[in-house]
Amino acid sequence: SEYGFQPNPSLESISKVSPASDLVYPFSDIIKHRQHQMFVNLEIERMILEHFKLPSKDCGVQGFKDVLYMSQIVQAVAIKTETEKYRRNQDEIINGYGKTMGALYWQLNDIWPAPSWSSIEYGGRWKMLHYYAKNFFSPVLVSPYEENGMAIAKVISELPTSAPLTLNVSIYDWSQLKPLYSQENSFTLLPKSSQVVFRHNIDGPDGLLSKSGCLSRNHCFVSFNLYESEGLSLASSNTLLLSEFNSAVGMQKPNLTITSISGPFKTEISDCSYKISLTTDYVAPFVWLEMSDIPGRFSENGFFLINYKADVTFYSKNCPKKSDITENLTVMSLKNTCANR
Repeated sequence: SEYGFQPNPSLESISKVSPASDLVYPFSDIIKHRQHQMFVNLEIERMILEHFKLPSKDCGVQGFKDVLYMSQIVQAVAIKTETEKYRRNQDEIINGYGKTMGALYWQLNDIWPAPSWSSIEYGGRWKMLHYYAKNFFSPVLVSPYEENGMAIAKVISELPTSAPLTLNVSIYDWSQLKPLYSQENSFTLLPKSSQVVFRHNIDGPDGLLSKSGCLSRNHCFVSFNLYESEGLSLASSNTLLLSEFNSAVGMQKPNLTITSISGPFKTEISDCSYKISLTTDYVAPFVWLEMSDIPGRFSENGFFLINYKADVTFYSKNCPKKSDITENLTVMSLKNTCANR
């Protein structure tokens, strides 16, 4: 059976069909009317509150935009979590279930700008889920999870051949970009498989928290990076959270800065591609780049920025001037929202 979760569309999409006076939170009657399924707006808010804080009416338009953004985080992480569970089970049978060789989330696109299960908005704009789907459906995927107090990572492969890979596991404090502790192990990726490549206690005297010197689960998270052993190019990356965001300790508001934009240049996806470089001074969860009034998409979005610098490519459907890119481009993360600073 298919599975899904409804978020709201982006501000860019909803503002084209709604007067500015309705772009407020709590939602106006007109915005509520665009939701045609009973009680789902309440369900979306409840899911946001499980992990984040909702804005007050004093936040104005920013609060409205933040709710749309956080609803897309909830959708993306929910579908990511379920899909990765299915993909990890391709080599297992548990209580009669398993050997799962595929998954189908609902749904791909929209027929109008409104809350829906889609991963692509009406007009073609990608929601956060669609960026995540590109990764969780990738041929090689590292998928961490917690089970009985253990941090476990499986690597799923759809490749027909084996390959040498290296897994880097790093524990980060929410308040700094330098990892507290890292370890690596090399292994052979088996073809058409889902294999456990990492297993370690989180708590206890020999646990990851103790090894890293992390004060508690609320202070830290674990990053998993999978590299091709020859050439060390990144094959897959993922994050294991040790607590809810509401209880995270030490998370700071990052200073996300776009330092340079270069292009246009040709890529396989677009003849008009632009390289965007950005920096941060703190860990930035769910970094979200948005381009208003210029059709296109990014190479990645909604990601955890745990390094000082990152490069993202914008694939434009036309060839705007670099000054237009600069004028229409914005970037934010969870701690840049009105209620979660």
